[in-house]
Amino acid sequence: MKIFFCEGCGIRLTDSDLEKGSAVDKKPPSPLRTSPGHGTQKSKEEAQSANTGLFVAAGVLAVVLLGIFAWGMRDNGTPKSAQAPKPKAPAENPASGSPNPATTTFGSTKPDSPPKLDRPATPAARTAPTSDEPPSRDSLAQKAFDAVTAFKGLAANDKAGRIKALEDFLNSYGDTIPAARAKRMLDQLKVPAEKPVAGDPAAKQINDANVAFAKGVESTNKGDLEAALSFYNRALELFQTSEAYCNRANVKRGMADFDGALADIDKSIELNANLWQSHANRAIILLGMGRPDDAAPSIQKARTLIAQPDALETWIRQNGQASAVLFLGKSLEGKTPALASDFEARAQYRMAVKKYDDAKSDLEEALRLQPDDGPKGLFNLLIQVADKRQDWKGKVEYARRWADAAPKAPEASNALAWELLTAKDAALRDPKAALPFAQKAADLANNASAPILDTLALALFQNGKKQEALEAERKAIGLLPANTTPEIKKDYEKRLREMESTQ
Repeated sequence: MKIFFCEGCGIRLTDSDLEKGSAVDKKPPSPLRTSPGHGTQKSKEEAQSANTGLFVAAGVLAVVLLGIFAWGMRDNGTPKSAQAPKPKAPAENPASGSPNPATTTFGSTKPDSPPKLDRPATPAARTAPTSDEPPSRDSLAQKAFDAVTAFKGLAANDKAGRIKALEDFLNSYGDTIPAARAKRMLDQLKVPAEKPVAGDPAAKQINDANVAFAKGVESTNKGDLEAALSFYNRALELFQTSEAYCNRANVKRGMADFDGALADIDKSIELNANLWQSHANRAIILLGMGRPDDAAPSIQKARTLIAQPDALETWIRQNGQASAVLFLGKSLEGKTPALASDFEARAQYRMAVKKYDDAKSDLEEALRLQPDDGPKGLFNLLIQVADKRQDWKGKVEYARRWADAAPKAPEASNALAWELLTAKDAALRDPKAALPFAQKAADLANNASAPILDTLALALFQNGKKQEALEAERKAIGLLPANTTPEIKKDYEKRLREMESTQ
């Protein structure tokens, strides 16, 4: 099983989740938790804990990247900030996990992944067990597409070479999900370039809108929803597009502004009724607001606009449940919750609106009422809150309590190892103590998790075991899924180069 993050900004989504599907109740469900995996695409040095609540959309969500995913639906794992998504457009293949980067040209721009309702995970929790099943044709096509679109050996102005490369790809994989994006790229390359008009104010306005849009995507993927909202506001002031309204709706939903999100998504559909991401996101918003009957037509419309309707619907319902947690948490402000799940839901809402001290109090109360929920997500959330509060000692203590409470959970041992290796307060670092936990996590994950092996590599390296560290890091890189974002892959590769260059 692979866990994808959206980081940003969709929810944590697993292969098995897509196969199982999930039903939406008439009332908001209790807070959902998922295993931490790959998602946020931040550098490990800025990493946080694994995504566990199916919601919290202020840090990534990583935005952490909920909502829609453009040219090839793919979700994000992530302890160590398991991967905070880069500016990317919603993927077309919900089953694949994380989305591809969004373009920055209006008219062809794709919506970015909606803010995730769960927080970026820490490397520790970034466990992503691999599946024993053979890769699907779509998965193989995605790998081939990534290789083709690198356009290695082609000059920047070699349009003919790029056209041929895309045509060759379509000849081999024309029936797959990535083919849709390849066709769009091919169509764009074949359109005769218009001669720019010097000093054309309209051209400058559109260019400025493109820049603002791209920055909105980037900010969303970094979990900075306030900045993302500002950039999308600017983009829409300059040039209104369906994609920009769709992305702004994602951000508003992540900030618990459901009414504003619904207004934006309706405007997005008004401008382009055939953008499946908009219909999918509208359904997610309505499900979150507890209006499943109103969401049904949007789900059906989105299904008609994508090649994998069943996987898409499952993804919509997953995100709808996560949004419901946020909606429920918001409704509990000013009230006195009675259940641990209600305290947790309100905590996730408070995390989304940056009320971190209040969120910590709610999580501690949820843990007091339901101690067994600690290993199921509360410890991970407490680690994330401690990070936001810059309580470095608290992060280590919560990670230790998690590891003690869940000795057989690889993500728990991995989380503790990561904190002991990378604590912001150098006095809290203890590479020697971290190594046994990193090794234990790797053993529990059958040495099949890229994030966990990455942690192990760092632990080995910091303990003077360079050769073993190099082997672990190389294996971690080899286990990265095809839809891993370039930023995350570069992070792994950078660490490998640093290890190789150290005498």
